[in-house]
Amino acid sequence: MKNIKKQEGFTLVEILMATAIFAIASLIICGIFINASNLQSQVSNYQKLQNDGRYIIEKIAKELRAKDVILIYPSDNPTSTLSFYTDEAGNNISIYFDSSTQSLIYKKNTDSAPLNSSDILVKRAKFFIYPTLDPFNTNSASTTPDIQPRITLLLDIANISTPKYQKELIIQTTISSRIYKR
Repeated sequence: MKNIKKQEGFTLVEILMATAIFAIASLIICGIFINASNLQSQVSNYQKLQNDGRYIIEKIAKELRAKDVILIYPSDNPTSTLSFYTDEAGNNISIYFDSSTQSLIYKKNTDSAPLNSSDILVKRAKFFIYPTLDPFNTNSASTTPDIQPRITLLLDIANISTPKYQKELIIQTTISSRIYKR
């Protein structure tokens, strides 16, 4: 009788099944990696947008709290420009929205610079002054006597990136001055 040795190894069907399972697992892992990478890019862009929005708000709030804003009564709400009285150092400061460059501009004397970074667009910036009539004028018909003026800032910003990762953020905050005229 012949001695037949049992052959060890894989059959063609087993190799094809292992290859198919490996290919499917690779596709799933690549899909998860691509989705995680896209999500990370979206979160990063949104975080940059929030940081820039926070910076703009803090810079405007710092100026409003430290300086005396020129409030024109009756106020023409909303306005796109905030101007301040000349400070003790002789600086004339104003903050305004430039729609042609889609930037919020900080102007000090003759120098000006955008408050937003170069990869952020300011789509809309509006300043609402409350109360609309001068509360400190005893001769006016103000129904809100002795109320500290405050300014509400409405800011609509968006990032400049590929359309897939573009984000838009609308921020609103109200800031009152620390300069009291009572």
